[in-house]
Amino acid sequence: MNREITLQLPEDVFNGAINLAQVSGFAIDELMGKFFKALIKPAQSVQQNRFLIQRLFALLPDDEILALANLKMPAENLSVFTQLIAAQKEQELAVEEANALEALGIDYDKINLTKSYALIEAIKRKLMAPPAEA
Repeated sequence: MNREITLQLPEDVFNGAINLAQVSGFAIDELMGKFFKALIKPAQSVQQNRFLIQRLFALLPDDEILALANLKMPAENLSVFTQLIAAQKEQELAVEEANALEALGIDYDKINLTKSYALIEAIKRKLMAPPAEA
């Protein structure tokens, strides 16, 4: 079974991908599928995945790295997330609230994971100082 994905790319990246597809003789969807298959190998270890992600972050310009290193959950979402966690501790969550908490928790984790990779890269580039040890 095939699944569909829609990407929004800067025009220069899109044009480069189209050019690469034409030069390779593949349709753009075939070419992108081959790239994804090459990147996401079934037997790939967690360490290999982390290394790949770190390499991708190394390609980002300084301003994007700094923006991602300072990424935060929007204040409104963080407030709701905090309230739902408190309600969960009191065991007062309705099913809808539990679903919202799970979704916000996933979002929170994604933000923190992205932020951590960007912080590593920012420190490597000396754009930010390492955090002080506790």
